[in-house]
Amino acid sequence: MSELLPCDRPPLSEAEALDLLGLMRRDPAEALSKLYTIKDKRGKLRTLKLNKTQQFLHEIWELMRSLKLPIRIDLLKYRQGGLSTYIDGRLFLNTAFRKGVTTWKISHNEDSVKHLFAMSQLAHEHLPDV
Repeated sequence: MSELLPCDRPPLSEAEALDLLGLMRRDPAEALSKLYTIKDKRGKLRTLKLNKTQQFLHEIWELMRSLKLPIRIDLLKYRQGGLSTYIDGRLFLNTAFRKGVTTWKISHNEDSVKHLFAMSQLAHEHLPDV
């Protein structure tokens, strides 16, 4: 049976929406698995489940956050590891649900920027209704 995307579920009640906002603060990885829709390598839409590399980056991010440090992570990135997807998911949740927050995406060429923007656009299109 295929996974239900956030947009395929019944609209959220106000209480459910508030619970998800709290979850984003308490457990961003779990929030990503409930809210952030991606297109996998086979072209199938699903919510993000962290792979080992993403989980490692998540642990570093959360350690910095728990120590109240600014999140500054320099990556020598390899292709297809899911790091851009994880980072986009974190930034998307941080930006989409908070007033006055802006996210900039910078890449080495225009096609890459368009791809990054498309990931956020897909996630936005598949958010649950409230």
